[in-house]
Amino acid sequence: MREMLRRLSQEYDFEIRRVRTAKRGFFGETWKLETDAGDYFLKIDFWKHHQESYRSSLAVVEYMSAHGIPFIPRLVKTRCGKLYCIIRHGIAAVFEYVQGENREDYPLEQLFGRLAQVYRLDAAGVRLGSETFGTEILDRFRTLRNAPALPSAVKKALDAKQAPVFQYSERLKLFSEVCRGSIEDFHITHGDAGGNCILNKDDFFIVDWDSVMYAPIERDAWFFMYEDRLSDRVHSVLLQNGIECRFRPECFCYYCYYSFFYYLTEYMQSLLSAADDEQKYRIAGSLLEYLSHCWIYKRLEAADRCEAGR
Repeated sequence: MREMLRRLSQEYDFEIRRVRTAKRGFFGETWKLETDAGDYFLKIDFWKHHQESYRSSLAVVEYMSAHGIPFIPRLVKTRCGKLYCIIRHGIAAVFEYVQGENREDYPLEQLFGRLAQVYRLDAAGVRLGSETFGTEILDRFRTLRNAPALPSAVKKALDAKQAPVFQYSERLKLFSEVCRGSIEDFHITHGDAGGNCILNKDDFFIVDWDSVMYAPIERDAWFFMYEDRLSDRVHSVLLQNGIECRFRPECFCYYCYYSFFYYLTEYMQSLLSAADDEQKYRIAGSLLEYLSHCWIYKRLEAADRCEAGR
């Protein structure tokens, strides 16, 4: 704590009066800073495998704010005009503090009405990675799966899930081939917007843009495309906000299978990188729950019913 406060006082033009823990996000440490200039949110990412995406996302957040997007927390620059500083080998960024709760019981129209504003932005003015519809995530999974330090309970759960995991990997390869090469209708996308909304009465913010990418809208919409009624609502609100698009089943399938492995490998890597036994126990519990039952399997069941090329 002393080191954190010392570095913040060196880097930023505010005086910290009080520091509180904040419940936001999965990676790193999160704090609420009460200062003479108002309240701020501090996020420090210590996870080596995640730091580059976090650092890169900050420039995109700054770009969106500069181009009039009002529903993302504003970044606070350092005295030298940088978007982040280094605290104990972690990437530390300060944002304006957004009051409210991280909730998922909101109308889809609220979420995609705001995302439509992001989709209308010209991404030519920002350095941003583009979707390739690759399968590199499978190589990462195999590497982590063979890590000696992976707990035995996790190895056992992965063994029990071997058949469906193999099927998901083959389906991912299939839809990767179908989608690869397509760069139509690419936009700035969040990648996990549905679970990163902060609500406070009429205020609605979308936070944690760590996985921002230039990609098709299905990258944000796949979570809701497993039911026609939800997909139709998303499509309707995008049209109302000037975004004409045609949702493609092959992209839905790709993102379903890709996301299964993405979240799985994030759990595995975080477990292997955990700093203490308590953190390892917590992450292992979440990983085992993910493998046994969670929200993603309903989406995978819908993807399993899709045929390539349809």
